[in-house]
Amino acid sequence: MACGCGVSLYTPTPTCTNCLQVNSQIVKCDDAPTPCGDTVVIDLADLNIVTACKDCDVVYSILSSEAPGVSATVTSEGVMTVTTGNYYEQGKLWEVKYKVDCPCSLLSATAIVYVCMDNPCDAECRGNCNPCSGNCMIVPDYTIECTEVDGYVNSCGDTGTFDVTSFMDLTECNSGDVTYEVTSFSSAFSAVSISEGGILTYTTTESALPNSSYNIGIKVKCDAYGIEENSVISVCITSLCDGVICDEGQVCDECSGDCVAAGSIDLNIEI
Repeated sequence: MACGCGVSLYTPTPTCTNCLQVNSQIVKCDDAPTPCGDTVVIDLADLNIVTACKDCDVVYSILSSEAPGVSATVTSEGVMTVTTGNYYEQGKLWEVKYKVDCPCSLLSATAIVYVCMDNPCDAECRGNCNPCSGNCMIVPDYTIECTEVDGYVNSCGDTGTFDVTSFMDLTECNSGDVTYEVTSFSSAFSAVSISEGGILTYTTTESALPNSSYNIGIKVKCDAYGIEENSVISVCITSLCDGVICDEGQVCDECSGDCVAAGSIDLNIEI
């Protein structure tokens, strides 16, 4: 599937008969190689004017190729081969800078070959696609229910942990590291963090109401392929007083689940 960048190729008309004219070129998205090891070959001898080098051989060299998208080589005859990396970015033009030297005239010049990549992914992947397989990385939203043992947390400065990898399909991140980042969290939490292994840790504040849910936003990234996806984890605050019946003159303490004398609990809860 082409990315539809709409770029065009323009090669200047020769303007001299005894000169070194080095031109840039664009490999359009519609004609582009796919990611993950596909190649495109460009004959620089057809692209450039090197009449100033009639008494010696032209020398071609690669000055740079833009990582992680492409790498490049060039032969002594000026045949450039550009190889794509395990990375895709919508509409991106990856740059390969090359140089042409004319030793007998001491002339040299540089130019750039811009290479787009053919889109390997379906539209519904939203950019979170493994460019080598064309498959989507699945990172859905998730709700930690009030009754769940994993992720349990109450409303009194309690700290809970939850393994976010338990509900994700990360098989498309089968090469390189998977990294996690907390992007946002509700004021019902005083602190939220996530480990390298995907263990989410969160601590509640007094504004967290029992039997209410509060959101934490995270980002999951597959570094080897340059793909990422966002997820919203909704944490329900467990009530320790559900089903607890207290004697007259007593109330249930949400911090312990015990019945205590009425008036002994600080009910200054922010909403």
